Amino acid sequence: MCGRFLLEAEIDDLMRYYNIANAADFTIEHKTVYPSQATPVVIRHDAENRMGKMHWGFVIPGVKKLIINSRVESIFEKKSFKASIEQRRCIVPATAFLEWKDKKPYTVKFDEDALMSFAGIYKKHIGDAGEPVWQFSILTREANGSMAPLHERMPLMLPSQSFEAWMDPATNIDEIHRLLNHDIGKVLWSMC
Repeated sequence: MCGRFLLEAEIDDLMRYYNIANAADFTIEHKTVYPSQATPVVIRHDAENRMGKMHWGFVIPGVKKLIINSRVESIFEKKSFKASIEQRRCIVPATAFLEWKDKKPYTVKFDEDALMSFAGIYKKHIGDAGEPVWQFSILTREANGSMAPLHERMPLMLPSQSFEAWMDPATNIDEIHRLLNHDIGKVLWSMC
């Protein structure tokens, strides 16, 4: 997956779709989200779904660039991701993502109106001034049959019936492994 996705939705729609308990007191600043930008992310806290803004990309000591995507194939093996995959899983709402082929941009989505729910992990980073910065990384998998002609990777997308299990820190690891192998099915892509 490339480093850009779209979120063309209203906060109220996201709150309804993800059954958010807390009232979101922010707006969506970026309809096209780039690495390092803040965007709405859904987590499960105190047995409730909550939405807040996090920045896209993990800062990892000794690594110069942000880690915006994490491969499902090695997520449990990487020290930088182990605690997050085990205890801090989130959902990243999107309406589409962008991918390039032959230097041409393509939009990938389900259909005109459907939300995509990317599986993510999150963590707290302490910024240069000592302030906490919440960050997320999107999990990616090998492309399925409908995506493979465009690109070899794609985000791991979750169906709505898996939201609670994915975000709940108490979900057992066997269930998380099952969700990591989920294929959402057909995606549609077209040139921008």
